[in-house]
Amino acid sequence: MGFDLTIKKKVISLSIILAFLTVTYVLGIVFSPENVQNRKAQEPVFAILNKESVARIEIIEGDFPVELEKRGEDWVVLISSMAFPASESRIDSLLDLVIALKKSQVVSENPENWQNFEVSGENSKQLKLFNKTGQVIAHLHIGKSGLGSKGNYIRLDSSNEIIQSDRSLNFYINSEESFWSDLRLFPRDLTGEDIIRITIRSRISFSEHEEKLNGLDYTMVLDNVSGIETWQVYGMDSSLFPLSPEKVDSIANTLAAFEGNEFIADVVQDQAGLADPVAEIEFTTIDDVSYTLQVGAHSQEKNQYFIKVAGQSYGYKAAAWRLEKILVPLETLANKEQAN
Repeated sequence: MGFDLTIKKKVISLSIILAFLTVTYVLGIVFSPENVQNRKAQEPVFAILNKESVARIEIIEGDFPVELEKRGEDWVVLISSMAFPASESRIDSLLDLVIALKKSQVVSENPENWQNFEVSGENSKQLKLFNKTGQVIAHLHIGKSGLGSKGNYIRLDSSNEIIQSDRSLNFYINSEESFWSDLRLFPRDLTGEDIIRITIRSRISFSEHEEKLNGLDYTMVLDNVSGIETWQVYGMDSSLFPLSPEKVDSIANTLAAFEGNEFIADVVQDQAGLADPVAEIEFTTIDDVSYTLQVGAHSQEKNQYFIKVAGQSYGYKAAAWRLEKILVPLETLANKEQAN
């Protein structure tokens, strides 16, 4: 009996020792520097951040910051201290990306390495997010692309830690104002099928070989002819001058989706030639809403024209090729097959 008791005590003691060693071993693995680092690398870059709290964004690259502000429900981009419509879809994508950003790898905690990874204040691109009261709620230094072109080396302004992000920020860390501008002239839900009337007046010549300006002045309407919706020239017999529906639809589609290249903030209306437009395109939608696109002076830079929508306080520069697709002689819109 005494022998069995001794054996039992030894078994219990050995079990306790084994359990202690197992727990110690497991804790050693869990809390080893390597595993602590790995778990740390899976953490979100920003523990608490949501889109609703962001009211202002600054993207800084060298001496060229771009400023985005939320005014009411809309985002604007500030150009020469003036507010212009901003691309809300791109801003949403940027914020979604930043909020979901995770640490892929912790690279260094030594400030002496900031320059090498381009995350110092001097050589980094910077992203600042502000709340409604103007307080900075996130400040990120964004360096070069990470190892294997995965993510970026980044650093929080309040931290020495250099980390590699799990996703790249290169596309959205763009300090070009035009990148963040919403340059579509008309409502985004407008389509060519919504347009039922188009008036074109123009003194522009797009041909380098023509000495005289083209004189365009005509109106096209979508009307019901014998039960079929047909484009026809206002004031002309459609049987004598039939229009090609595909060509007119192309003009309508180009108008509905018309975009400028950039906003104009530093050119007054007279200098842009908008006080006396060289062309006007007026169109009406099925909902009886009318718009007039005014075309001003030609800009040699990138072969552009100054343009604006009548009634708006700001204008754009637009590519000449977009206008060429709209300002066409009436003769080129004829349905030659039907005419024959």
